[in-house]
Amino acid sequence: MLLGLVICLLFAPIILRLIHWINNYKEARGLGLPIVLTPFTEEDAWWLPLRPLFAWVQILPLGLGSWYVYSEFGWGLVDGRKTTTRLGENFVLCSPTSIRIVTCHAPAILQTARDFSDWLMPPAQSQVFAFFGQNVTSTHGAEWQRHRRITGPAFNERAMDEVWRESRERVGLLEPDKIYTLGELRKTFDMIAMLILTTVGFGQEAELTKIHSGHKLSFFDSLSFILENVIITVLFNSLKAPDWMLPSTLKRLKLSVSEFRVYMRDL
Repeated sequence: MLLGLVICLLFAPIILRLIHWINNYKEARGLGLPIVLTPFTEEDAWWLPLRPLFAWVQILPLGLGSWYVYSEFGWGLVDGRKTTTRLGENFVLCSPTSIRIVTCHAPAILQTARDFSDWLMPPAQSQVFAFFGQNVTSTHGAEWQRHRRITGPAFNERAMDEVWRESRERVGLLEPDKIYTLGELRKTFDMIAMLILTTVGFGQEAELTKIHSGHKLSFFDSLSFILENVIITVLFNSLKAPDWMLPSTLKRLKLSVSEFRVYMRDL
C-alpha cells in the first residue's frame, strides 16, 4: 500500500500536467491557427536548470524532439524564421501551462506596441528580473509610468552622448597589442560596461574590484557572478536556507545577491 501511495504521489503531477495540456490543446484548436505542442516552456522555472540534460531529444526521429527549441528563454532568437517559414506568420504555442499566439504579422505587432498598456505581460515573464525590486520591465499602468519617469532621463540623447564618450575613453586605455583569451576579453568588457554604468548612471567613479569595508565581495565580483549565472539567480535569488545546507554555487549566489543589494543601496 505504501508503494502504491508513493507511485501515486510521483505520477500525480505528470497526470495533472497531461490533463492541463489536453484541455489547452482543445482550446487552442478553436483559434484556427497551426499549433506547436511543447511539454515545457520557460514558464516552468524548475525545467530551466534541467533543460541541458534533455538536449538529446533533438535527434529523435519523426521530429519528436522538435519542441526542445521552444522551451528556453529567447527561443525566437534561436529558431529565427524556421517556424514561421514552415507554419506561416501566425501560430499557437501550446503547453500544459499556457496557450500563446505567436505572430510576425506587422499590423498586429504595431498595434500591440502602440497599445502596450492594454496588453499585460504574464507574471512568469514580467517578474523574471524583479528579484531586486519592481522596475520598468516588471510593472504595468501607473506604476510603469512612475518607473519610466525615473529611468527615462538615463536614456535620453544627452546621456547617450556621455555613454559613447565614456566608452571611447575606457576602450582607449586598453593595451592594443595585448593578446586576450576569450575569458579575459569577456571580463575586460564586463568591467568596462560596469565602469560606464557607475560613471554615467550613478555619477560616481567607483573602485569596482576593491572589497570595501563591510563587504565580502567587490562590486564587480558580485554582479559578474549574478550575470554569469542569471538562470540560477532567477530561480534561487530569494533562497533562505542556511549556508551549511547549500552547495558552493548557491552559497556564492546567496552572498553575491546580498552584497550587490548593499552596493546598490550605497550608490
